[in-house]
Amino acid sequence: MCDNCLITRADLGLERRAVPRNTMELDQARDIAELNAIKTSLWYTQNNISQAAKELGVSRVTLYRLMGKHRLSGQHVR
Repeated sequence: MCDNCLITRADLGLERRAVPRNTMELDQARDIAELNAIKTSLWYTQNNISQAAKELGVSRVTLYRLMGKHRLSGQHVR
C-alpha cells in the first residue's frame, strides 16, 4: 500500500543508501586474489618455485617478482 497513485522506490524500501557500502578498490581485490593464488600454489607444490610458476601460468621470474611484491619468501607458506 502507498499513499500515491504510483509505487515509488521508497515505498518498496529501495531508496538509495546515504551511507556508502564497505567496498574495496579493484586493485586491492586483485592484490588479495593474487596473493592467495601464489600462497596456495606454493603450498601445493611444497615451495617448488618452478612448479608453482607453471601452475600459475607465469614464468619463474614473474613469480619471484610477485613474491617480492607481496613480501613472500619461499619458506613463508609452509
